Amino acid sequence: YIDAIQGWWPDSLILKALGVPGYTAPYSYNVLNLAFYQGGHPSDAMEPWCNPTKYFSLATMQNLTGQTSPTDAQFRTSL
Repeated sequence: YIDAIQGWWPDSLILKALGVPGYTAPYSYNVLNLAFYQGGHPSDAMEPWCNPTKYFSLATMQNLTGQTSPTDAQFRTSL
């Protein structure tokens, strides 16, 4: 269960908070719950998942997706 993200910079801290392999300790499970949606809008840990272009640098998105102009969906898939 991931509620609040403790560090918002650099990008690696957000990736660690989201449980992305290579950025966080290994887990014996493969499901992470991100919180919250409030009033139909993402907040807390859901924000960078739903709107990664607002939170991650283009260089990080390009590095993880292999795309020169990655979309939010491509970035989420690469994670």
